[in-house]
Amino acid sequence: PVFPCVRNGKQPAIAGGFHVATTDLQTIDRWWAEDDYNIGVSPEHAGWLVVDFDKNARPDDQFPSTYTVTTPSGGLHL
Repeated sequence: PVFPCVRNGKQPAIAGGFHVATTDLQTIDRWWAEDDYNIGVSPEHAGWLVVDFDKNARPDDQFPSTYTVTTPSGGLHL
């Protein structure tokens, strides 16, 4: 499930924010026809758990193999 965020930012661009995240293609097409938004994902609605480590609190321990991305601020999302 996705929702639009402000361009070059992570703040929701629509009322309701992640609460109105959807997989409905007509809604998604309508939202992105309005502007060149960033894409927000609602992990909870997708059945995911995301662990967020800030750049100053990155773990030294190894974690089980999982999808990992580096955030723009230097942190990690597992």
